[in-house]
Amino acid sequence: MTKTRKQGWIVLAFLIILAALIWIESKAHPFGKWISSTVYDNRVHYSSCEELPSLSNVEQVMEDHHDVIQQIENIDPSFIRVYIDSSCPGKGSLVIEYPSHGDRVQIEALIGETFFGIPWKGVNI
Repeated sequence: MTKTRKQGWIVLAFLIILAALIWIESKAHPFGKWISSTVYDNRVHYSSCEELPSLSNVEQVMEDHHDVIQQIENIDPSFIRVYIDSSCPGKGSLVIEYPSHGDRVQIEALIGETFFGIPWKGVNI
């Protein structure tokens, strides 16, 4: 095999790997989640507007589980804030602002990946 042909195969392999990494990031966002979590101590759900539940559903779930929202806010009453993100027309998700990584860990232990099926975003303020 000639040197030029070998280099061509290396370039092709590199391009295939790069394309696979870009595809994985576009579907699952592992790098974006890692940056958000590790560097900024935020939690991002990456749901599109079409994937979000209806705004009325989000409001109903928050009303039904007001006691859990109170538990979240009581982790650090002066700084934790829970509210609805309604930036997608007719759709919504939950936003929880917290001041420290320790607060985030407690919130995640309390509610897990979703808030009773509602995606939530954590923002370290």
